[in-house]
Amino acid sequence: MANKEGNSGDLLYFNGVNASTGEYSLPPMTSEGLSSVIVGEMPPENIEDLRHRYRLDSEGHYGVRANVDVKDLAQTGWGVIFPYGLDPAIKEALQPLLDWRQGQAAHEEEHYFQVYDGDRAYRPAKEGKPAQSTREFLGRRNVDGSQPADPEKMPYYLLIVGSPQEISFDFQYQLDVQYAVGRIHFETPDEYANYARSVVEAEKRAVKLPRRVSFFGTANPGDRATQLSTEYLVKALYWKIKEDQPDWEIAAFIEDEATKAQLIGLLGGDGTPALLFTASHGVGFDVGDPRQIAHQGALLCQDWPGVGHGPVTEDYYFTGADVAGDADLLGLITFHFACFGAGTPLMDSFSKRKAKGQKAIAPYPFVANLPKRVLGHARGGALAVVGHVDRAWTNSFFPYYAGNQIGAFESTLVSLLHGHRVGFALEYFNDRYAYLATQLSKELEEIDYGKQVDPRELASMWTENNDARSYVIIGDPAVRLPVAEPGETPGERSAIVVKPADTTGSAAPQGETPEVASFSATPTDYGLHKTGLEISGKRVAILAENNYQVLELWYPLLRMREAGAEVQVVGTGSAASYASKHSYEVTVDVEAGQVSASNFDAVIIPGGYAPDLMRRYPDMVKLVREAFEAGRVVAAIGHAGWMLVSAGVLRGKQATCLSAIKDDLVNAGAIYLDQEVVVDGNLITSRTPDDLPAFCRAIIAALKG
Repeated sequence: MANKEGNSGDLLYFNGVNASTGEYSLPPMTSEGLSSVIVGEMPPENIEDLRHRYRLDSEGHYGVRANVDVKDLAQTGWGVIFPYGLDPAIKEALQPLLDWRQGQAAHEEEHYFQVYDGDRAYRPAKEGKPAQSTREFLGRRNVDGSQPADPEKMPYYLLIVGSPQEISFDFQYQLDVQYAVGRIHFETPDEYANYARSVVEAEKRAVKLPRRVSFFGTANPGDRATQLSTEYLVKALYWKIKEDQPDWEIAAFIEDEATKAQLIGLLGGDGTPALLFTASHGVGFDVGDPRQIAHQGALLCQDWPGVGHGPVTEDYYFTGADVAGDADLLGLITFHFACFGAGTPLMDSFSKRKAKGQKAIAPYPFVANLPKRVLGHARGGALAVVGHVDRAWTNSFFPYYAGNQIGAFESTLVSLLHGHRVGFALEYFNDRYAYLATQLSKELEEIDYGKQVDPRELASMWTENNDARSYVIIGDPAVRLPVAEPGETPGERSAIVVKPADTTGSAAPQGETPEVASFSATPTDYGLHKTGLEISGKRVAILAENNYQVLELWYPLLRMREAGAEVQVVGTGSAASYASKHSYEVTVDVEAGQVSASNFDAVIIPGGYAPDLMRRYPDMVKLVREAFEAGRVVAAIGHAGWMLVSAGVLRGKQATCLSAIKDDLVNAGAIYLDQEVVVDGNLITSRTPDDLPAFCRAIIAALKG
């Protein structure tokens, strides 16, 4: 796979940087070295379906059945797949989207809209029984996976709801061979509700965004992988789209312009386009690194100086925590060429070889935080993110034998610009995967029987195949770009903001300006006689940063104040007030650097995305650590467990947290218990807002002594 323009010498260079070490996730290697890893690999479980798709593709007969307009949901159908046992609150949160899609898909044929839940739901692994396979799921509905999608039997557009632990990425890959498939997974029902509202509002209100496409490509110093992706992917796509799509405004931010500050502007700032394409290293982490779940798949920007400078800090990469609370994202579709940009599997496909053990690269499979953040944004989120699960491979667009090959990328982007739904637009990668998987399995079989193969050819075929397989849609596969027609005056993005007083998560009525209040946490004396209150005279700190979980901050604040405590909101120093995930503001009383643990009897840490920001400030972490070491009450709920990890106070302690970060606590030495509240000495922890009554009772009891 060495070539005079692509790879230097006879070395192959791969996308992805391990932020834990600052080195490449996979070091450069020769074609012979990569080929030795590949030989003996088992073919995909659904190889026969892929071969059949390739044959039908060659004859022009695959995809959805003939004479179906793929833009019209009344002809294609739309369905949603829930895992058995999913929290009913999630389906309730998605109801506006389900109602909207039912109206579009079922107004002519009722069965063209399907909800697979209850006894029709996907069946995860349970009590020693393996998870349902794709073939079993289709077979229960009398669907032949080797035939074009037939909406009479199952809708063409299918949305998976749930984590990859509940419904695996492999199921998604295999179902996507025949159907247009997307997935959403969030941590809270609120985020599901935010996404549902975003899709419905973008379509129902007929949002008309400017016809703008932006390309973002890094070329880090001395880094061959990003130099290749910018030169032969980003620049090539930019010039091709600019030449062929005169009705669109096309912009490129490459090399020195591809900074983190620039990306902040493109993902929610004033420069946010309708369609964004990025190519960069994706950030990975060692298993056990407390940053992995929150930051893996983040986009490494031009600010990074390259390998050899030690572990990668957050100054150099863009993750979900960098999406501003006031970001304007409604209607955006974004495509990321980066390792783990959409998610991370449990096992490393690079070591997936016959008779050789696979290596775990994460404590469990998960959807990346960045797409979850931009899709579930409270002010109105993006509509879809296209990205990789697993690694991205530079040679997928620059094989040794043919120069740069961007046809699948170009066709997908052009389809989106022409108004196609994102699930159909990705069919070009499915076509490519079916072809490459068929050719690769045939080649590997021949090698098993003694065929001598050119290592460059095998390495190129394998990387192209894995790259095409690993693209997935995070979001509803039926969304499309909500842009103005040529010559039509575009509108502006408008925010969808939950009213602070509305705890149900419903949006403000159309045309009504949402109320966004600012509150001071300084107690007001209403003449209540406080003598004899449970914790009168006790001093309590509640930590705050942007994107805090509103109930997890305000419920303890008001409950402690009601019980007679003197409560102060302690900020990082980055701002005088902070907004919750739903723009509900709290005013800071004092900065962490201005106080010490001796000023308080208890420190309470709310969850949300705020703890991921708090732990970037040494004074904040120091306050928690010193309070714990001094025997003060330290209480954390939800994602606040991240602060306990950073403070180094969990070794040998019993604790609980939001289930999504359970492994972070365990890896930090905690003994995890799934209980509404866990009290271990002066450490008090809880899981979710539902646990707040028990959480606050435990804090008050500890303060009373």
